[in-house]
This record gives sequence, C-alpha cells and structure tokens, in this order.
Amino acid sequence: MTTSSRKIDLESVLEWYEISSYEKYMPQHVMVANKNKRWIRFGRKFKGLNRWYYSGNSEYSQYGECDDDAPTHWAPIPKGPW
Repeated sequence: MTTSSRKIDLESVLEWYEISSYEKYMPQHVMVANKNKRWIRFGRKFKGLNRWYYSGNSEYSQYGECDDDAPTHWAPIPKGPW
C-alpha cells in the first residue's frame, strides 16, 4: 500500500450541509466544521445531551466550550478505498 503526502482540501472534496439540516439525534459520526473558526473535525451529536461532541485539537475529544465553538456545518464521512 502506498501513501501520499499530498494534502486534501476537505472543504472542496466533501458535500457540506448547514448544521440545522442534521437530523436530530442522528446516531452516526460525521465530519463537522466551524466556518467562522475554520476547523474541521470528526463529531457526533449525543441524544441525551443534545450537544455536539467532536475530536479536539489534541488527543482528546471535547464538547464545545461555548456556542461560538459549536459546529456550523456537517458532511458525511467519506467511504474508504475498500
């Protein structure tokens, strides 16, 4: 298997949707992004808390600390090569 060091522009490769279009309590992980803060992470919305939980900028995952940190967009995770 070969790997490429070429960076992929996830903003243009994935089909992004407004966060309000994400069906409430959808159980699977998706890509989430914050357009204003310009970050992209893996995340999911937890049913019980009705809050987004997403990968952090270190080895830990996190809930947004304030509304400003909440995702503004989401995209399905792309399928692998298999």
